[in-house]
Order: sequence, then C-alpha cells, then structure tokens
Amino acid sequence: MTPTLREVLIVACGSALGSVTRFVVGSAMTRWYPGFPLGTLLVNVIGCFLMGMLAGWTSDRTLRAALGVGVLGGFTTFSAFGGDTLALAQGGSMKLAAVNVVANVGLGLVAVWAGRAMVAG
Repeated sequence: MTPTLREVLIVACGSALGSVTRFVVGSAMTRWYPGFPLGTLLVNVIGCFLMGMLAGWTSDRTLRAALGVGVLGGFTTFSAFGGDTLALAQGGSMKLAAVNVVANVGLGLVAVWAGRAMVAG
C-alpha cells in the first residue's frame, strides 16, 4: 500500500522528535560515561521496550506509522550501534565491543518482550 502524504508527514515529524531525543540522551550519557556507548545502548533498549508496548497496544496504521516508524525509528539507532561497536573493536577493545553487541541485542529482545507482555495482559 502506498503511503499518503499525510502519513509521510506524520512519520517525518515523529522521526524528528525521536532523533532529537536520541541526540539529547546520547550526549548526556557520553558526558556521564565516556568510555562506553551507554547512550546508544539506552535508547535501543528503551526503544525496543516501547516498540513492544506499541505492538500490543494498537494496530492502527497511522499510530503505528507515527510512533513506531517515526518516533521510535528516529529514536533507536542500530546504525549508531554498529558504528560504536566498530569503534570499540578498532580501538583495541574487542571485549567491550562484544559486551556492546550482547547487551544491545540481548537487552533489546528482552525489552521488546517485556513491553509486549506489559500491555497484552
């Protein structure tokens, strides 16, 4: 199904909100703990949890586009996760790179399950 102009604009606005929020959280976490990409981990886990809640809360196409694709798509960042992991590995910290992979994937999956379980009842 081809998205309407309204849906495209809703996703764009949601994405802007999610991206700005990710930037603020990431910047704060970098100041708090500069040795590990904690901001990326945090937004990925929170975003996965909220995605799970959204999946159990509504099947409305417009809401899912606005919140799931837009806000959460802009907020979570597996591309940044990949870049952070590569930087850790290239910086000589294969152990931290591995911790980053396991934490993002493992906690992300647990968060999706928990979010879905919370609203599914």
